Amino acid sequence: MKKKNTNNIIYMLMLYSVFINSYYMREKFLGEFGAINILFLFLLVIYIILNINRVSGVMVIYVTFIGIYIIFIDRIINNNPINSILRSLVMTILPLYMLAVKLPKKEIKQVVITSTKIINFFMVIIFLIGLIDWFIGFKIMKFLGYYLVPGLKRWIASSTYFRYRYTSYMGHSLFTKELFLIFYLLNNVILKKYNVELLNRNVVTIISVIGVLLTGSKTGAILILISILLTSQKINILRDKLIPIAIVLGSYVLGFFNTLIVRLQGETLTSGRSEAALHINSYNCIQYNFFYGYGEYLDRILNNFFNNSTTTAYLEYPIKVIALKYGILCAAFIIICIFIIPIIKFIKSKEYYVLFAFVIEVVNINTYNGLVFKPDNMIILVFFTSILMGVCMDDSRENNICSNVYI
Repeated sequence: MKKKNTNNIIYMLMLYSVFINSYYMREKFLGEFGAINILFLFLLVIYIILNINRVSGVMVIYVTFIGIYIIFIDRIINNNPINSILRSLVMTILPLYMLAVKLPKKEIKQVVITSTKIINFFMVIIFLIGLIDWFIGFKIMKFLGYYLVPGLKRWIASSTYFRYRYTSYMGHSLFTKELFLIFYLLNNVILKKYNVELLNRNVVTIISVIGVLLTGSKTGAILILISILLTSQKINILRDKLIPIAIVLGSYVLGFFNTLIVRLQGETLTSGRSEAALHINSYNCIQYNFFYGYGEYLDRILNNFFNNSTTTAYLEYPIKVIALKYGILCAAFIIICIFIIPIIKFIKSKEYYVLFAFVIEVVNINTYNGLVFKPDNMIILVFFTSILMGVCMDDSRENNICSNVYI
């Protein structure tokens, strides 16, 4: 194995560890241990070892400090069990070490394009399953829910023609929506930065729009429409403006907006999240603390006072959950690591197109609680961030203006 190809292979295997070895598949065979993506963690260790000379010591210390802080809050202050603490660390903290590694510049383009090709392959499969399922009464996902991903059965079983929210084998409809958004953004970033069209841009738009609509996500529909309007290449107005509009209108005529329309008629834009927050806050039974929080059993504490649906709606925003679990200070550390540092670096590098793609994902990831409650969500976010940072570091592309965007 040539050294120059090693990182590319590791990135490929990391993606396979998520798309082939998804959490709900692992859960069927490993139970609660399925929350740990062992293959990804093993590959992450190998990745760090092989690139030890390109690892940011500052980032490693920073992420390690966050992990120690969480252990202190959970174990010393809240007396949470070790297994709950480890589960949280594995899901939300350990993937952050991937951001500490600087890819060699000569390898970046190959890694970025290969990774996006793999994502494209799986997203086309996920899209086709969802599209076909929409026409045949959701039989494919019901079959998979029974035999392969039983943890998703309760969401799949609730589907009707006018209330169909596509829950893919990867997870909840909101996570599926996130994957379609990332699929669209990555393909457009590569088209912009490398002038490489891995999939026809209209095909990418069709898959992304219909895919997001199949999930029934209101926020997702808004974000994908904003992305389409603001990421056109401005080369051919007919191709880059009118065709996407025609795709959206065609999706409406074919009925892909049905679930979204029904949800807008029967729910608020936040689907009860804001109402739940107002209700719980009115009782003043839980409050934010600066240095510490309520630990891993925050949801159980709330369930002592409120019903499960109210608690779930209240805990939909990940930053709020992190602040309540570990304290405002720890939440600030995590926000700086995964959001603020990349944004500052993109701005300093004048990479506004890449910045836009990242901001869309940041907005999206903060509208539901997958980042803190579901395995693999943080892995996907970190992977997406790493690819965008790699694009900015790459000197091989034309008119490159980026400097090193890592700490």
